[in-house]
Amino acid sequence: MTQSEHLFAPYIRILGKGRKGSRSLTQEEAFDAMSLILDNQVEEVQLGAFLMLMRVKEETPEELAGFIQAARDVMAITPPATAIDLDWSSYAGKRRHLPWFLLAVRLLTDYGVTVFMHGAKGHTEGRIYTQDLLSYVGLPEATSVEQAEQQLTQNRFSYLSLEHFCPKLAHIIN
Repeated sequence: MTQSEHLFAPYIRILGKGRKGSRSLTQEEAFDAMSLILDNQVEEVQLGAFLMLMRVKEETPEELAGFIQAARDVMAITPPATAIDLDWSSYAGKRRHLPWFLLAVRLLTDYGVTVFMHGAKGHTEGRIYTQDLLSYVGLPEATSVEQAEQQLTQNRFSYLSLEHFCPKLAHIIN
């Protein structure tokens, strides 16, 4: 009796063949891999290996596009009525400096640019996260997709933590 290969194994093999044998995922492969992850069809050890390989290799634009499309498909969020000019991610947190870019966001919104910012906090100790400082610069934080849409319409800005629109990804980050 032969044991069949796990659906996720090819993606780890593509990334993990070493310096000369590995390659980046195509956009379609990245989409498929992230779809399996978000559908809970991946073993924890496989997910750990995949994330470490991606961290060491660093993702390509094609891989990011595939990951984003898979996440968007899972979230099934309809685009807001208000057009978003800038979709700004803020996940890493700052270790040495304050997130001065929030002042740039204020300036952009004052000049009519609509900014949707999303991120996560607390996954790495000793960092200052965007979410912690929004109120100091007068920027709103939403706790639901609906509230984010209202804020975008009213303020041209909203920050929504990942846990409120894609809990599976928030769990992986934490």
